[in-house]
Amino acid sequence: MNVETLIFDGIVLKEVLYNDNDKILTVLTSQRGIISVSAKGVKSIKSKNSSAVQLFCYSEFEILKYKNRYVLKTANLKDGFYGIRENVEKYALACYFSEITCSFATSENDETDVLRLLLNSLFVLAKDDTKPLWLIKSAFELKLCCICGFAPQFDYCAPCGAKTMDSSPKNIYFTFNDSERICEDCFLKKEDGKSTDCVKLPLPAVIAVRYVIGCPINRLTSFTLSDESAPKFCEFCEKYLLYTAERSFESLKFYYSIQKV
Repeated sequence: MNVETLIFDGIVLKEVLYNDNDKILTVLTSQRGIISVSAKGVKSIKSKNSSAVQLFCYSEFEILKYKNRYVLKTANLKDGFYGIRENVEKYALACYFSEITCSFATSENDETDVLRLLLNSLFVLAKDDTKPLWLIKSAFELKLCCICGFAPQFDYCAPCGAKTMDSSPKNIYFTFNDSERICEDCFLKKEDGKSTDCVKLPLPAVIAVRYVIGCPINRLTSFTLSDESAPKFCEFCEKYLLYTAERSFESLKFYYSIQKV
């Protein structure tokens, strides 16, 4: 039997219990993307691996690979992001991050940037109380789309070619069907300004979108928005991710249900 031993770092995105003490782990790794790992006995209090294979844990995994199966040998915890579990909204948001990462990341491919993005966002969630949750959420949604090859076009108006900054101080529109940015003058001319598949963005929100698109991952949440512009920025980022994913997410519903409590 040809068994390969692999050692790599990863984040536990999902855990499914089976039998009495076993789990099937969905793990995001840098070099192999998302993999499914069989972790036997990790629910037992005697298991040395139990603390390193909890949801959201970032650990070093020693894996035995046989054909297309991955079986856990050992796991050493690097960061448990325990601050997330102390706040139900943060926990719900981390669940959402995990679910959309599972939807966008691929298997058996290099997902180094997706792993860095998730690590950075979980770190901010767990350890930086100065950042509002709406900012962390929206920046993660948009940056995940960009890293996975779905960056929106925000440099110029599609119909007239006017650059974004030349459109100030007017509003800017983004249409999801065409995935294009339109200045206010062109939007009002197009179909008499009527469209149900668009978001109207004030210039500060547009600047924030362009910042997230182009910034390094470790500077992702290093910006601010006024109370007037933030809601439109959040609306755009969430709608763009859902439009790109072409599906809804139960964890997002859970996150909003928590906010209403």
